[in-house]
This record gives sequence, C-alpha cells and structure tokens, in this order.
Amino acid sequence: MQIETAVLIAIVVLLLEFLRRIRLVEASVNKLLALQGVGKGGSLEPSAEVVALARSGKNIEAMRLYREESGADVRQAKKVVDEAAASSLPRADELH
Repeated sequence: MQIETAVLIAIVVLLLEFLRRIRLVEASVNKLLALQGVGKGGSLEPSAEVVALARSGKNIEAMRLYREESGADVRQAKKVVDEAAASSLPRADELH
C-alpha cells in the first residue's frame, strides 16, 4: 500500500511539472506570435498583394497566397480575404 501511494504521489508531481512547463512554452509561443504580428484571432494581417487580389475579385488566389504567407487554414483565409475585400485598405498599386 505504501509503494502504491508513493507511485501515485510521484505521478502527481510529474503531472504538475508538465503543466508548469506547458504554461512556459505557451507563454513563449505567444511572445513569438506577437513578434510576428499575429493578432488575437490567430491570423496575420494580409499583405498588400493579398488585399489587392481580394479587392479585384480574385478571392481564390488571395486565399492561396494568404495561406502560404500565414499558414492559416481555408476557413481563416476565407474570413481574412472576405474582410480584406470589404475593407478600405489600399491596394498594392495604390501604394506606389
């Protein structure tokens, strides 16, 4: 019975240590994401090229490019492209 209790305590201690380390890793990842410009929604701001494609009606191309740039999934890319198409952000040709 004492050995079983000791094993159980050791398992609990290990789990607590894993949880502590996971929190540290999450904090580090959040700092890295912030440095990369990832917003609270988990996606990067679209590039001028993505915005230009979206505003010219080339949504599939815009989504493809956004996914390459950000690593977003299709649902995230569609949302960003739809928002970019409806926004008043300048197109790439307007920036020059």
